[in-house]
Amino acid sequence: MPARHSDGPRPDALVRRLLAVAGQGDRPALTEILHPRFTITEPACLPWGGTHTGIDTYITLMTRIGESFDIAFTRERIITDGPTAVLGVGEHPAEK
Repeated sequence: MPARHSDGPRPDALVRRLLAVAGQGDRPALTEILHPRFTITEPACLPWGGTHTGIDTYITLMTRIGESFDIAFTRERIITDGPTAVLGVGEHPAEK
């Protein structure tokens, strides 16, 4: 059992789990990891740029990106501060 804060798993553990299932369209796993109103913002210069809200929207986003690139997430460091976790350094190689 992972170490827990008073209201759930450690934030870094959640980021690790998210990276493990990102792009797989595994809705049950994402439902366990993400808040229903989860928001991710991609740079406006990308074809899929903008703010995306919700688990189904995230799956659609990752599917769209996956249609353009073969993506792998490599976590090097996760920075945590209380309930917040940020992927501090990482490589996201994409090929197609």
